[in-house]
Amino acid sequence: MKKVQLFDFNSHEVGTLTDENGNPWFVAKNVAAAIGLKWNGNDTLKAIKPEWKLSMEIPYSGQVRRVLFISEAAMYKLAFRSDKLEAEAFTDWVAEVVLPTLRKTGTYSLQSQLLPSPRSWEKTFPTEFMRNVLKLYGQPYNPKGTPQFVGLFINKYVYNCMDCFMAKELKAARASYGGDDEVAFLHQYLAEPAREALQSHIAALNTLMSASSNKEHFDLMFGRVYVHKNQLEMHLR
Repeated sequence: MKKVQLFDFNSHEVGTLTDENGNPWFVAKNVAAAIGLKWNGNDTLKAIKPEWKLSMEIPYSGQVRRVLFISEAAMYKLAFRSDKLEAEAFTDWVAEVVLPTLRKTGTYSLQSQLLPSPRSWEKTFPTEFMRNVLKLYGQPYNPKGTPQFVGLFINKYVYNCMDCFMAKELKAARASYGGDDEVAFLHQYLAEPAREALQSHIAALNTLMSASSNKEHFDLMFGRVYVHKNQLEMHLR
């Protein structure tokens, strides 16, 4: 882990750090204060998944103390719970100021994140994600199969939000592979850390969809959250 980096949002201190994979984490208590949520410790975070929380002892505010951090996905989930005007301003500020600052170093190449042959399949898009996509369109979930538009949704809001050429390049990688797995899923051609970035992005989108009442509402919030559309480059920096 890197040392805590402090930002100021409307006179609210917001502590952040990035882990060894480049993922941003936020001091939970700072986020709650910035978006107008009353802080009650873990009770404030009871709706946050355990894997989206991180407690660790670090030098902070002049002394070593145990600090509770939340992931980017958890930060958005907390913000969507708040009915305060500052919550929307806070997420805009995170997207426009904090994330680019945390990820401003390093180099980026989409080609370097593609595999010449597919990795072994593992479930990447959870059932909850598929349910939420269909919910946006007012359709029920069928475990036996999903409509074709779900694939188009994934290309637009997942792959092409990570990189505007990602869906095209992943399809090209699959087409050029001459092995027995030429029908592999696109995500099987992603190398690390792009795959980890994909999983983080899927989790954040799932939170966004859960908080959306319909597709129009989702598009509105998506546009506010993803000001910077190249999420993979930001992840790698």
